[in-house]
Amino acid sequence: MKLTTTSIEVFKGLQKPLVFHSFKGKYIYWGAGFAIGSLIIAIVLKFVGGYILSVLGMTVTLLGGFYYTAQRQKRGLYNKTVSKGIYIVNRSN
Repeated sequence: MKLTTTSIEVFKGLQKPLVFHSFKGKYIYWGAGFAIGSLIIAIVLKFVGGYILSVLGMTVTLLGGFYYTAQRQKRGLYNKTVSKGIYIVNRSN
């Protein structure tokens, strides 16, 4: 019995973040969190205040959360805290 080997090309991606409805990378999870959170708020408000209040609360929470996520995404996907100033480190060793 003769064994043959075949080569298979593996594409590891283009080093770009995942994009879903204009949300990139970690902000996809943020958007999903706001969507699930607004649904939970709507359910709670349905029992507390009625149908109109639940729809209003869900709409405000969902649109507000998506707006907040979009604004945070504009700062950059890999934003880091940048401290400006002069720092003096005393080494007492």
